[in-house]
Amino acid sequence: IAFLIGTIAISAALLSFSIYELQRVPAIHQKPRGVPMSMAAAILTALLFLPTYLAQERQSAEPPIAVVTTPASRRIALIAVDGLTFEIAKTRAFPSPIQIATVAATSTTERWASVGTGVSPRLHGVHAVDGVRLRGGRHLIQTLSTFDVALHDFAPAVRLADREPLPPTVRRRDFVWEIFAARGVPALSVNWWTTDDSASSIGQSSIFAAAKGDPLKLDAGATHRALSAIDRSHPRFVALYLPALDVILNRLALDRSAQLAASVRALDGIGTAIEAMQKRGYDVMVVGLPGDRQSGSGVLATTLKLTKAPRSAYDVAPTLCALIGFPASSEMPGDARTPTELPRIGSYGELMKSIIIT
Repeated sequence: IAFLIGTIAISAALLSFSIYELQRVPAIHQKPRGVPMSMAAAILTALLFLPTYLAQERQSAEPPIAVVTTPASRRIALIAVDGLTFEIAKTRAFPSPIQIATVAATSTTERWASVGTGVSPRLHGVHAVDGVRLRGGRHLIQTLSTFDVALHDFAPAVRLADREPLPPTVRRRDFVWEIFAARGVPALSVNWWTTDDSASSIGQSSIFAAAKGDPLKLDAGATHRALSAIDRSHPRFVALYLPALDVILNRLALDRSAQLAASVRALDGIGTAIEAMQKRGYDVMVVGLPGDRQSGSGVLATTLKLTKAPRSAYDVAPTLCALIGFPASSEMPGDARTPTELPRIGSYGELMKSIIIT
């Protein structure tokens, strides 16, 4: 929207200037105005995007926040399934499926970032799968919409820019498992958006590359990588993202019989992941949300004994915080669905800037 408004404003300003000049200077004395007009447009465009660039590079200088936690020993596995709705889950052997409201957002990426951080897209700042980096530039511009044709399609086509996966730095809030890991709780995330490979995470690049476009191999590979890492490091918290069902139902051009067969195999793979986590001593929480342009409600299915039924996908993050012994933040609109005596803190801040007090 800002890009569109800025473009209109620049065009109007240049048009007004051109009309004024044509009226003021006789045609015989008029000089070519192509270069000055281009320079003016470039300056106005730079002024338009300068605040965005500065915001991307700004680092908080605030002192770290002290966080009070309570001892907890649960081992929890969060399995996030894109494309899984309550209507689908209730036809399968998911543990106690509960219908929940999804996150109000414009894309799958926004919704899952909200589930993982517990905050709204306005706060976490993740709005797209990938971004555009101008050739030779340091800034990665997040494409907010498929209608950003100039940035999304034209600039990469003429080699003025490259499209790249969004790095963790575009996210302004930590995922809850990053909050746990930064404060002494062994945690592992596998195949989540805006996450790089590290000691506590396996990013998407290597998993997607190994799948070679096969969604079933994508889920199987992510599950295999997660289980292998669990057997090596035994984390207390695991977050696994499985997108195959969404790809099969919403993104591939398959006939009905092929789609049904593939979706059944994807659901079987999810069941295998649940069983494998349980065999390794984890309480499992499965969260499903409809994909883009997919109807249906969200679903939460869990082996945990929750005292209150979850109502929204926003309840996931504060509930996980309560189970691990951490306070939720006031930025999280959801509620913990299990008892906790910890009062909420104002905010966890941006990207691991807190300390822990036990």
